[in-house]
Amino acid sequence: NLGNYQQCIKEGQRLKATDPKVLLEKDFYVWRSYLAQKKYKVVLEEKLPEELSCIKVLAEYLSIPSKK
Repeated sequence: NLGNYQQCIKEGQRLKATDPKVLLEKDFYVWRSYLAQKKYKVVLEEKLPEELSCIKVLAEYLSIPSKK
């Protein structure tokens, strides 16, 4: 279902994977879902792995209204 970001977050929180690549991909979709919901502060307050630093940069950019 397109746009069902809350469901994506819930699914990601329930996922019990051990493969680091799967976990990284899951985290990417979860944090990207928070951004889609305009919950920038949630992302900015979290310590994300270096591989997901692009998500934090995007959150910083989107959180400044004049930059949109």
